[in-house]
Amino acid sequence: IVPRLHQPLREDGDLVYVGASEDVRSGAQWVLTDGMGWGEQPELMEGVPMSQYAVALKRVRLHRITYNSAIASLGDSISNVARMNDIKKVLSDIFLFKNLNMEQIDRVVRRLQQGHFSAGEG
Repeated sequence: IVPRLHQPLREDGDLVYVGASEDVRSGAQWVLTDGMGWGEQPELMEGVPMSQYAVALKRVRLHRITYNSAIASLGDSISNVARMNDIKKVLSDIFLFKNLNMEQIDRVVRRLQQGHFSAGEG
């Protein structure tokens, strides 16, 4: 993972190349190996543009999961899906909800509305 490149990128169809004289290995902050993933939360959770480059040192297949592709696959943002999963986990530990199946808990969580209350409001 390289924070900045000194030369412009060259594109050829779906492929993007770094200049041959660019020394990406010495400027790399992280070197990823097979099966590893990398990313920053704002990029995936909030759709912020990538702040660093992932540069392949040899022929590999990289899979980029973007904010928009995550929303298309999950039907909601990752932060909302994570929040709903946290709520489901908490509800499933409460006695009142223990007899509900996962589909019923899912419906309950989707119908919850967030409220803000000031001191003394009831």
